[in-house]
Amino acid sequence: MTASFPTLAALLAAAALALPARAQAPRGPETLSPYYGGVHLGLHSLGSWPATVDFGGVRTEGQAALKGSLHGGLLVGRRTENARFEVEWQRGLLPVRGVTLGPVSQGADVSGHYQALTVNALRTLPLAERWLGLVGVGIGRGQATLPQVSLSNGCPCFAGASRSATAYQARIGAEYLAQGRWRPQVSLSWLHLSGPQAAGKPAITYGSRGVVSLNAGAVMHF
Repeated sequence: MTASFPTLAALLAAAALALPARAQAPRGPETLSPYYGGVHLGLHSLGSWPATVDFGGVRTEGQAALKGSLHGGLLVGRRTENARFEVEWQRGLLPVRGVTLGPVSQGADVSGHYQALTVNALRTLPLAERWLGLVGVGIGRGQATLPQVSLSNGCPCFAGASRSATAYQARIGAEYLAQGRWRPQVSLSWLHLSGPQAAGKPAITYGSRGVVSLNAGAVMHF
C-alpha cells in the first residue's frame, strides 16, 4: 500500500460521515436488533519497523525486518439508520526475520505482536442491491511489542521493547445484507500505532507505524 492510503481513507471517512443520507439499502427483516457482534480475520503487510539505538549519546539508525502475518479482531456495536458505533479489539502478529543496525544485518526468527482497543464511528452507504458500504474512523489505545534480538557480537542492541499509547484507525468496507442474523463483511483498515521503546544501555526507540490489513468476517445481530 502507498503512504497516501491513511490520508485518503481518513478523508473518505470524514466526507462520508458528513454527508446526508440520500437512499436506504435494504435491511432485511425489521425484527433484527440494532445491536450486533462481529469477528474478522485477515492479513497485514507490515514489512519493516525503523528504529534508533542509543549507546549513551551515540545514536545509530536501524530497523527490524518483518513479514506480513495474521490480523484479527472482535467487535460489538449498535446501528442506527445511517451509522454504526462500535467497540473493537484487534490483534496482529509481528514476525521478525532480521535486523539491521548501520552497515550490519543479521537474520532472526522471533515474533512480537500488536493490539488495540478502539471506539469506531462508521457511516453506512448503499452500494447496490443487498450491499452496504462502511466508511469510518476510530480512536483508542494501542500497544506494540517487539522481541529482543542480540547481534552476533553479543550486543543486545535490539532490546525487547513495548509501548502503549493512543491509536487511530481508518476503515472502508462492505457488508452483504444476507437473510437472517449473520452478515458477511470485507474491509480494508489502517491502524496507527506508536513505536515500542526500551530504556537501558543501549536504549531503543522504534518510530510510529501504520498497519494496513485486509480482512474478511461477519457480524451477527443479537
